[in-house]
Amino acid sequence: MNTNNYQDIIDAVKARVKVSKPGEWIVGRGWHQSKWDSLPEDMVKGFQTHHLLSEVSPKNPVYLSHASEHAGFANAKAMDIAGLQVLTKDGIKKFEIEGGEVIVDAFGRPTGIFNERAQSLILKHIPEKTPETDAQAFNLAISACHKNGITSFHDAGIPRETITLYEKMKLGGKMKTRLYAMLTGWDKELLNEWYTKGPMVDTDHLLTIRSVKLNCDGALGSRGAWLIEPYTDRPDHYGHETLPMDFVKKRL
Repeated sequence: MNTNNYQDIIDAVKARVKVSKPGEWIVGRGWHQSKWDSLPEDMVKGFQTHHLLSEVSPKNPVYLSHASEHAGFANAKAMDIAGLQVLTKDGIKKFEIEGGEVIVDAFGRPTGIFNERAQSLILKHIPEKTPETDAQAFNLAISACHKNGITSFHDAGIPRETITLYEKMKLGGKMKTRLYAMLTGWDKELLNEWYTKGPMVDTDHLLTIRSVKLNCDGALGSRGAWLIEPYTDRPDHYGHETLPMDFVKKRL
């Protein structure tokens, strides 16, 4: 989150590799290429490539989410696990992902950048979280809120598992900040349950659930926002429609 350029990311991952077991996933979030104080020479469609990242983490799969979480950055090991490093006879492999994009170089090789729904190609291979790691992350987040004077927070688009976690934390007296949560619009069964029982506003006003999040395109920083005019730095690119309108109408 506090990196100012690509080299800072490399250094952070390199330090993590030293304390990680071979094969252990290294994940992070927060980089934003548009906010760096300098850019690497080897850029493709406005993004860095994985080569330096892969050099410092040859035995550990790495996936680093963009600050917007609408894109991600993988190293060679992670792409190998996902089966994305194999090329066709002519050296080019097509990666067609509806509502997303695998950015490739001039030779058709993945650069490590996965935009919007293409992130699923990597994310599905990352080991699932556990109740213990979720609780640890929750407590760290609460501590960070207190440290920075934050007394309330919005969490947009949460699944059933997160609702269970929040309810557990509140019952255990660990909900030390106010949370306004929105249900994910992807889970139709979950939505129908809440449409039937109505919103949650607890008596302590610590946990509120009374809205739904559906996002139909991406973010500007990751070049995923769906625009009427093309991007000035990519004249053939308009962003991504990540959610068709007929899907939205079915959720209303």
